[in-house]
Amino acid sequence: MEIDADTDLIARCDRFRVEARESISLVSEGILQTQGRRVDIEATQGSVRVRANDHVQLLGENVLLNCEPQPPMPAWAVPGESPAPAMTTVAVADASGDVELAAALMLKRSPP
Repeated sequence: MEIDADTDLIARCDRFRVEARESISLVSEGILQTQGRRVDIEATQGSVRVRANDHVQLLGENVLLNCEPQPPMPAWAVPGESPAPAMTTVAVADASGDVELAAALMLKRSPP
């Protein structure tokens, strides 16, 4: 079957599926665009190749290369997402157990 049109050719339907035994080629002298809420490209056997005369640009919230998405970090581990811990003051004796050693270190002198 061959269709030759000088204007737009549009098909509107709920689902559109093309099955070919050998290959499918989409060729455009202008822009070739694929758009969807989600786009999956999978090679069930063999490789996927992307070739460009110019730049190859990957834009996304996260670009994952050779890895699976990781679970999100807990809020307490993400900087700025949880309140900073309150600063507390501990008595020297409680911190070291040796008041004379702590005092010597604070005064930078040798213990007695």
